[in-house]
Amino acid sequence: MTLEQQKADWQNNYSLLKYLSGIVDDTFEPVEAPEFKEALTPASFDESIYENVFKADSLKLSNDAKIIQYNYKPKITAFSDGGYQSSFTSTPYKNFGMSFGVGVTIPIYDGHQKKMLLQQNQLSLQTRKKYFEQTQRQYQQQIIQINNQMEQYDKLINTANQQIIYSKTLVEANAKQLPTGDVRMVDFILSINNLLSLKGNIIQYNTTLFNLKNQLQYLIIQ
Repeated sequence: MTLEQQKADWQNNYSLLKYLSGIVDDTFEPVEAPEFKEALTPASFDESIYENVFKADSLKLSNDAKIIQYNYKPKITAFSDGGYQSSFTSTPYKNFGMSFGVGVTIPIYDGHQKKMLLQQNQLSLQTRKKYFEQTQRQYQQQIIQINNQMEQYDKLINTANQQIIYSKTLVEANAKQLPTGDVRMVDFILSINNLLSLKGNIIQYNTTLFNLKNQLQYLIIQ
């Protein structure tokens, strides 16, 4: 029942992925055991998507500051116009017209708006820098945390495998002593139940370990 439930959950997630990708398909491929390298090395923070996001934000804020500076610079504009208009053809040369002009814009007083806009921009840059440093720390902390969890589950799997050896031996011994009456049926059933529980635990430990390896290989800060 647990296996069928997990299979149903996987098919539902797989169908959702196809729906989001715009793929019309109702087939389900068999799930193979994931393959991971012996030594997982997640991308450094400098190569991660978070670094690129902060770079883009910083460039935008830097460009915004340049735009503010540019908007308050003196500007000179020039314009010209020309044309021909007449309903008479006798003197067409007298019906040409042309005009031109020059405009100058010089900011004199803006109520300190430029100063406040630049201060606001600088505060945004400082805020982004603090967020960047915090995200960088979280990235490193998560790598350490996942590695520690993987080490713990490796130890659990090794311990469970050692216990299975003893559990199998106990089941075999109880099976031999059961006909002679040296072992009660209840004890025999308990030894079998203990062996099955260990096997189930190992499956759960390996599942969690696979998830941790996948999270480390494609590290995303939660």
